[in-house]
Amino acid sequence: MLKIAAIMGVLILVIYFSSKNDRKDEVAALMENKLSEILKDPRARMEMKQKTMQGRAYSYVQAQEGLKHLDLPELIIWNDYRIKLAQNHPGYCAAILTGDFNDDLMMEAYSTLTDAEVMGLSELMLEGAKRKLNRVGDSPIPTHVFQEGIQDILLTLPQDEQDRFAKTLAGPESATEADSCSTSLQLLQGLKNLPEEKKLVILKTMTQN
Repeated sequence: MLKIAAIMGVLILVIYFSSKNDRKDEVAALMENKLSEILKDPRARMEMKQKTMQGRAYSYVQAQEGLKHLDLPELIIWNDYRIKLAQNHPGYCAAILTGDFNDDLMMEAYSTLTDAEVMGLSELMLEGAKRKLNRVGDSPIPTHVFQEGIQDILLTLPQDEQDRFAKTLAGPESATEADSCSTSLQLLQGLKNLPEEKKLVILKTMTQN
């Protein structure tokens, strides 16, 4: 009986991890199909050849780098997606602060979204890629405004949370995953209540991480 139970346990794990991988493949295909639309622009195809990149890699890099070209209403939507991803996936949540993203982690997190949400996020990323190509929407980020916005968020927290928030922001590389994730969510949710200028500056800064 124990042997049968062990075999059944292994089968359940195989099915579980296969389904997770299948979902990641589905999400990767959805995102790739949408983001590759940037290659319809001959300027994008020329730039891709100049950079000697494959289409998939070029489309994804353009989409990531294009986020900072989005306007505030679009960045607010992007922030809402990140909050959901952070709540769904602790590793993604912590990486928002540490910057320790990799393709596998990103796809695992994206796989927690519905198809409609994946497409909505991909549409935002594609729009950013188009604006980057057209050199629209990029501007210098005033550091002092970013710092003021972070301070405003800090002051809304209870005293014990303020200490952890400040310490984790100052040294995310030495923070625990739990502390990094908690601080990430406090940052993402706290910026919603900031004035528009500070909100825009923090969101544009966070597109680079």
